[in-house]
Amino acid sequence: MSDVAEASSRFALPFLVVAQAGKEQTHNEAVALIDMLLQPQALAVRGAPPPNPRGGESWIVAPGATGAWSGRDGAIAGWTDGGWRFAEVPVGFEMTVGGLNFIRKTEGWAGPGQVVPPEGGAIVDAEARAAILQLIELFRDRGVVAP
Repeated sequence: MSDVAEASSRFALPFLVVAQAGKEQTHNEAVALIDMLLQPQALAVRGAPPPNPRGGESWIVAPGATGAWSGRDGAIAGWTDGGWRFAEVPVGFEMTVGGLNFIRKTEGWAGPGQVVPPEGGAIVDAEARAAILQLIELFRDRGVVAP
């Protein structure tokens, strides 16, 4: 067994190896995955492949996925000329899904949270502080503000 890695550590992009036949296939596979992961955008979070995907389209695979996505929970699924490509991304990976920011957490993908606007109350300052604390907590959860 060789001590040379066959894939990159973060995204498992395939490496070319010495005396490998069909290097273009390995190279093309890596380029397809890079294309899917560079400034990543997904159309939605889905539990099954769409009926008519187009080249370059991607989705986040929802838990309990079926069909060609079975067993790929949490992965990014991208459609290419060669069929489905899947990328398992590390915790902290961010991507846009339908115009909203999502982040890969240990327990799965997290989309943007909602902040409840303050209502009522006799002391406006307390409401403002509560709203600000909610925003700070939301930013912490998304990794925008340090804990």
